[in-house]
Amino acid sequence: MTLNAASGAITGMLTRAIAGIEPFTVTVTDSAASTASATYQILVGADTTLPPATVGVAYDPVRVVAETTPTSGSIPPGMTLTQVTGVRVVLGGTPQRAGTYVFTFSNGARYTIVVNPPAILTLSPAAGALTGGTTGIAYSQTVTASGGTAPYTYAVTSGSLPSGLLLDPSTGKISSTPTTPSNSGFTITATDANRATGSAAYTLTISAPGALSLSPVAGALGGGTIGVAYNQTVTASGGTAPYGYAVTSGSLPAGLSLDPSTGKISGTPTAASNSSFTVTATDANRTTGSAGYTIAISASAASFTFTPPAGSLPEAMAGEEYRQSLSAKGGAAPLIYR
Repeated sequence: MTLNAASGAITGMLTRAIAGIEPFTVTVTDSAASTASATYQILVGADTTLPPATVGVAYDPVRVVAETTPTSGSIPPGMTLTQVTGVRVVLGGTPQRAGTYVFTFSNGARYTIVVNPPAILTLSPAAGALTGGTTGIAYSQTVTASGGTAPYTYAVTSGSLPSGLLLDPSTGKISSTPTTPSNSGFTITATDANRATGSAAYTLTISAPGALSLSPVAGALGGGTIGVAYNQTVTASGGTAPYGYAVTSGSLPAGLSLDPSTGKISGTPTAASNSSFTVTATDANRTTGSAGYTIAISASAASFTFTPPAGSLPEAMAGEEYRQSLSAKGGAAPLIYR
């Protein structure tokens, strides 16, 4: 709006949607440079829709008419009308209840403000059982919030995590190495930038590590012979590869050895024996399993030479005495013929 300097007429169109009383001062000057002033005010009546608000979120203050008490209707609970200057009042605060609020002042100015309900955050994975873990093995599981305004923060608000695990408050990651078998229940609550929240209840089972299985099962392995190459493999299962192998008690027959990466027992036996020993396998997570074995090593068979060689002996005649000598060489004396 403008003031005509020659006629004193105030004309124009309002360009601001701020209802209320707009004060101003007019000064008049005559040809002799004499002056006088007068203060006026214009009532600006309007229906104004204010920016929307959200329950639990601080509202950016907005100017309204120069009154602190509506004559009808009400402002949202949790919000206030504050007089900043003599003619300046602002609406601010943190609304506590959703709804549409219409309030009017004595000058006829009417305001409408919509208060939206708070955002409801959703957590993923959904409430329920999280993937289990094993004592002594590093664990990792991330809970992620959505449906609100980033950044989000995370906290355990009831119950407790398994011993040894921690929740990262900025990422929602549950990690570290559990130390004790347990079945834990707990609630994680996420909070967004506007203080909207969402929660989910979880359970997390931590188990003791299971023993590995070895094949062949405990007992007697295939026997061997002095001077003859031997080969037998012990294989672990039920854990996480790779596996390592070791003889943890007793000893292998002389001349044999165990490959620590494959479980293969091999070599050439050098002495007769009946050996007992235990093989223990260890997986990538330090889980173990053992089995006790025996291996019998026999002496090599003797080599004999017969004279005459095997075959037909001289002919025998009925009624005549027969005589034929047989001899053998080899082996350890004395030799016995049967």
